[in-house]
Amino acid sequence: MGSASIYIPTLVLDIQHFYGELLDTPPLLEVKTHLEQLAQRMYQGILSQEEAVLYEINNYHKDYLGMPIKSLRDLQLGKEVAYMTIAHEFGFSSWESVEKLDAKYDPAFEKALGFLLAGSVKKLKGLLHEYPHLLSESSIYGHEATLLHYTASNGVELWRQQVPNNIVDIAGLLLLAGASKHAFMNVYGGEFTAYALAESSAHPYDAGLAPELFAVLK
Repeated sequence: MGSASIYIPTLVLDIQHFYGELLDTPPLLEVKTHLEQLAQRMYQGILSQEEAVLYEINNYHKDYLGMPIKSLRDLQLGKEVAYMTIAHEFGFSSWESVEKLDAKYDPAFEKALGFLLAGSVKKLKGLLHEYPHLLSESSIYGHEATLLHYTASNGVELWRQQVPNNIVDIAGLLLLAGASKHAFMNVYGGEFTAYALAESSAHPYDAGLAPELFAVLK
């Protein structure tokens, strides 16, 4: 199977470029250490008024949700805004919750996510065969998303909200292999299934795959 084409919204692409290699998740790195690196990088973006970072803030920081970028530019945002935004983006209620973490990444889960978001069906299928527990495993992040939730391109960390053109096949593969469509993730102040999140996400619509994805996830 050839490489999948991937729909990546402009903001998501800008975020990916801004954080660059910091988005990699080395297997031996503690989660809180990784998120702190991202928060420090975000603060640099705040100081330079990086537009993508300001959009990240108005998407995730509870005090600035939906605030116009122009208004955010006029504020003197401190380092604590960066730390709180990263905490919320990764599903934690506060930075203190991040600091209490004593966990490292599961390399297999992170690899599976990489294959999913790249549309690498064959590699993902092989990995799931080797590590079937991944089908029911939840992210180490506060939102506790499963692999299936990531097919919805909503609620998870912004930089991972992209849609490979074979996402319908990937969702079908996960379900056929044993993933539960009834699993919940914690986001937006509640608990949501992958279908509920996909239904309210603009990305599957913009990628032209919404009806087919909904049919599989429902």
